[in-house]
Amino acid sequence: MQQSTREPLDILHDLVEINNDRIEGYSKAIELLPGGQHTDLRSIFEKYRDQSADFKTEIAPLVLQIGQDLTDHTRLSGKIFRAWMSLKSTFSSADRLNVLELAEQGEEEFDKVYQNFLENEIGEDNPIREMLLRQSQEQKAAYDHIKILHDNAKVNV
Repeated sequence: MQQSTREPLDILHDLVEINNDRIEGYSKAIELLPGGQHTDLRSIFEKYRDQSADFKTEIAPLVLQIGQDLTDHTRLSGKIFRAWMSLKSTFSSADRLNVLELAEQGEEEFDKVYQNFLENEIGEDNPIREMLLRQSQEQKAAYDHIKILHDNAKVNV
């Protein structure tokens, strides 16, 4: 792996943005669930939304150490995906299967971004690598959980 030529602040901001996307994505998924239904999913989505808030909290001191403020921005692709979530729910029911499908897609994107950072941006000797590896492992467990729930929902249709 080559050492990244990007500035550390740019990398940190991108990590914060993907976590902002995940937070917004799960908030949107919770909003799309029919009221009073699927309380198990609401709890799971809240847990994973909070997980990304915790990830951001871990990254924040590194951004502040560089002398910058923490961004509350999301990525353009995340905004487009959330708009797609809204549009899709308009034309199809926001049932368990559809919401889990969207959640799985969001987790897959998050995983790709973190893996790209670990493979191409964060060198073996970078002090934040261990934190990102741990966050990535925790997110993969969430991704696997969402995938199992989605697969089970497909079987039960």
